[in-house]
Amino acid sequence: MSKSIKTLLLIALTSSVQLQAEELSVQLQKSCVQQQLSEYKGLNKRPLSAQDFATYCSCESEYIQKNTTDPQKNELRSSSKTPAFVGDLRVKAIKSCLDQGQKMTS
Repeated sequence: MSKSIKTLLLIALTSSVQLQAEELSVQLQKSCVQQQLSEYKGLNKRPLSAQDFATYCSCESEYIQKNTTDPQKNELRSSSKTPAFVGDLRVKAIKSCLDQGQKMTS
């Protein structure tokens, strides 16, 4: 295989992996926002929005991605239900993200 073809294949593979990571991040952030909106519904003087949790959920998503194996990431992408291991990671992410100051904005 020529060097240019190998380079193109490497670029394509890298782009694919990056796209999968971004898609997983969006999926995890949406799930987090839905969960947070559900948990905090009615607890604030004003209605909460997705933006109120954007910073925290971004942190949670990053934490989960950094602390999952490739097979777990594949399970996250392919499962219509949230896998059980995500609950444990969310609990750990709460401490990590709140320690970093990634609280909701309202």
